[in-house]
Amino acid sequence: MRIASTLLLLGLTACAGVNAAAHDQSYGLPSGIASYDALAREGATCKARGGTVKASGQGDQTMLSNYFCSIPAGASK
Repeated sequence: MRIASTLLLLGLTACAGVNAAAHDQSYGLPSGIASYDALAREGATCKARGGTVKASGQGDQTMLSNYFCSIPAGASK
């Protein structure tokens, strides 16, 4: 019985590790004004990680914090 429960625990741990890696790595951009230069800088950083900058659709779009870097699962470099 102890061996079976140990194997079950190891199997669940392995599945949890794979599932955690499959989650997307999207993140919100820092605070500040969403100027052309700021969006270009954040966009380059986001693109280097395999994502694209998108507007959140909420709040004042002149604020950088109302944008996020959308990185699909498995695309993170």
